[in-house]
Amino acid sequence: MPRSESLGSYLDALASAAPTPGGGAAAAWTLAQAAALLCMVARLTQGKAQALRHEASLALILEDALAVKAAAERLADADSLAFQSYGLAAARPKDSPEGAADRSAGMQAALGDAARVPLAVHELCAHLLGARGAVRVLARIGNPRVLSDVNVARSLAKAALSASAENVQVNLNLIKDPALAAPLRVRLARSEAAWDEEKAPEAGAGADAGESVLPDPQARAWVDAVMRAVPDHLFTA
Repeated sequence: MPRSESLGSYLDALASAAPTPGGGAAAAWTLAQAAALLCMVARLTQGKAQALRHEASLALILEDALAVKAAAERLADADSLAFQSYGLAAARPKDSPEGAADRSAGMQAALGDAARVPLAVHELCAHLLGARGAVRVLARIGNPRVLSDVNVARSLAKAALSASAENVQVNLNLIKDPALAAPLRVRLARSEAAWDEEKAPEAGAGADAGESVLPDPQARAWVDAVMRAVPDHLFTA
């Protein structure tokens, strides 16, 4: 959904018979909503007397969550472009051995791209939910009045995590070249291991909680690294 479109028009497009936007875009926009809520909580915590000692952490969290939100918006559009690229490859002529080989190669390359987009969504979800991610930090130091929004953000991020894993796996299952699929499978497994639901604190500790959970100062750079792993051509119409 480009920024120029309204939420209503996006939902109408999602409900239509058109193949895009589809589940991949929906997962990315779910992540974007999670990140946006975390931005809100960070902003509503900044400047509060009980959170003054956490101002540096809140600034890092806000910067990180804003970066994830912007990345998720771009990935939602990239997912549709990846699907369209696959369709164009599948439409190539296959009435000769050379043509069939070219078509197959194009489809396989497009499947790799189609897996990389939801994989980036998955990695960003795990990033928000991880040991030093915005969800856990804000569950500890966030404004008590809006800690329910941290729980909502956690639920949205977990939903996007599960949905993006499904989309990655669907594309991986269609990739025939192990050399193409293997590194993507490794990244997915690493992302799955990057957060531990059993250790995630429930929201409610508030800004008076201890300093046991601190944000990663390199988080913003990590988001940029995730986005660099997505081919540039998927971000151009």
